[in-house]
Amino acid sequence: MRILLNASTIQKGGALQTSAALMGEILRDARGIEWHFAVSRVLFEELRAFGLDVGNFGLQIFEQSPTRDREAARALSQMEKEMRPDAVFTPSGPAYVKFSTPHLLGCSEAWVTHAGASTLRTYGSLVRMAELLLLVAYKGHWFRHADRWVTQTADSRLGLSRRWDIPLNAITVVPNTCGAHYLLAQEAKPFPDPQRQINLLCFSADYRHKNLPSLADIASELRQVLPGRSFSIVTTLPANSEGLRILLQRAQNLGVGDIFVNIGPQPVAKGPDIYKRHDILLMPSLLETFSANLPEAMAMGMPIVATDFGFNRNVCHDAAMYYNPQVPRKAAEAVAQLVANPTLWTEKITRGKVEFSKLPTPTQRYHAYTAILRSMVA
Repeated sequence: MRILLNASTIQKGGALQTSAALMGEILRDARGIEWHFAVSRVLFEELRAFGLDVGNFGLQIFEQSPTRDREAARALSQMEKEMRPDAVFTPSGPAYVKFSTPHLLGCSEAWVTHAGASTLRTYGSLVRMAELLLLVAYKGHWFRHADRWVTQTADSRLGLSRRWDIPLNAITVVPNTCGAHYLLAQEAKPFPDPQRQINLLCFSADYRHKNLPSLADIASELRQVLPGRSFSIVTTLPANSEGLRILLQRAQNLGVGDIFVNIGPQPVAKGPDIYKRHDILLMPSLLETFSANLPEAMAMGMPIVATDFGFNRNVCHDAAMYYNPQVPRKAAEAVAQLVANPTLWTEKITRGKVEFSKLPTPTQRYHAYTAILRSMVA
């Protein structure tokens, strides 16, 4: 069986993490499949950071994404035509190309499957909301161009089917998980010494629905609920990003600018080391499908403070502390409870390990994908 894995549009965020993890599994065990790869430059560099060798596989690197570049889209179509695969697998779509061979398309776009009006309103102006709705409609149009689909949750499966008139029996759920390097690096964080600084991590790309400006409000509340305690909030945003500018401006206005440290986007391969250097994961997001940050943090034995939404609860269950995103003080109080109570700290880490054990391993996830592909070309 010859498969073209199309990851030519991948640039950042969770799609980059999961695509790098999947390709790592493929490169370690091709499972008797002749794999060919169409990858973005960013993803290719991530593979190099892992020390993975793609020399024995067909590979084409896309400097521009088929998302907006017509030449890139034509090049991808030409690659399929010349390669003549049995199927194309786009793990994180849309692909923005109509393939002539059977196409398995992954959907982790929460805006397309289950976003609601409350999240839309975070975009502020009517013009921005209208632009977003047009983008969602455009992506939804392209998501319909496939033969089989895969989602990360049952909710997104149902939303993809209902919103875009896709047969439910053509959509398979394969839950997200973290990369194999997290399995090797697992630990359980000790309760932080009361005298030392608490380091909170928000491991996120710059997307508006991540609700990053709210971190400034959480920091302000932390100053009140933890007087005298030193802490930092670490972000992973590009230095020139709008999200970072807005966050830091709000932090300055609230008098907590000194609390924030931005370390910039981090290579996927260095993920476990980033978690090791911090104490608590902050998840202020208003919209997700299945954030890889959650299994990553649970694998690394890190307590989680997350917004109280189904997309977080359905993964962490009772392993996290939850708060209403409209009430940042509740997030600060959750952090304060964790660092004041060793029993609660240990309990959340232990429960996180239990929930993490229920998720598929990267290898099991890879096997689920290959089973679908084999059924498509049988």
